[in-house]
Amino acid sequence: MRIIKKILVFPLIILVAVIVSIMKLLIYVEAHLAGILAIIFGICVLLAVINHMWLQLGIFVIIIGTGVLMIVLSFQLFLWTEDFLNFLKRV
Repeated sequence: MRIIKKILVFPLIILVAVIVSIMKLLIYVEAHLAGILAIIFGICVLLAVINHMWLQLGIFVIIIGTGVLMIVLSFQLFLWTEDFLNFLKRV
């Protein structure tokens, strides 16, 4: 019975492993893009403060907050997927 369970779970393990690998690559790319965009938005925020453009500053803060939230949520999704893969490997 245990062998049958392992045979049935094996395709799911491969699928989740491929998804985890793709997510690692996407998080790597996302981290590099976030670094570049953080510099650009940091300059924009600094210019908005210097020129007293408070509406634009609020917009920049909302954009930066949304970006940080997306990075945190994508990494959390990656952790859940990796935990699921480890659970499947233990079956």
